[in-house]
Amino acid sequence: MRNKLLLLVSFSLFVIDFFSKKIIVSNFLYDKSVTIIKDFFNINYVRNKGGAFSILDGNVLLIIIVTFIIFFFIYKYLKDKELNLLEVMGYGLIIGGAIGNLFDRIIFGYVIDFLDFYIFGYDFPVFNIADCGIVVGVFLIIVNSIINESSDKYENNC
Repeated sequence: MRNKLLLLVSFSLFVIDFFSKKIIVSNFLYDKSVTIIKDFFNINYVRNKGGAFSILDGNVLLIIIVTFIIFFFIYKYLKDKELNLLEVMGYGLIIGGAIGNLFDRIIFGYVIDFLDFYIFGYDFPVFNIADCGIVVGVFLIIVNSIINESSDKYENNC
């Protein structure tokens, strides 16, 4: 049951990411920012040829290879592990987001990003729905680790 839920979460995020990017490409001009909320949020269709924060810019093949290596290690780690709900959601979001960005890199040679936030005068790097899934997934895994560590300490003290 947990494996099916993990696949459902991953696939759902991939589909949402795919269609959000399709909407952006079809309705917005490349590298032209559209203000949605003044001094806070813009839609800015950009093409990221690197990794997160444009790290390894232009090294698409290397990023694709590293992504497959990461998938292999995640698979090996999760293969025989009994996951709780937070872990299923977390890993599902991470995998779905990674697949969404991997799809772009393989098909286009770049990742389509479009969410552009300004918070307290800082212009965050432009990102997409897949990136959101990865960040939320990592957050859920960290929260799960903290909860498990706390409960282990509690059980050991009793």
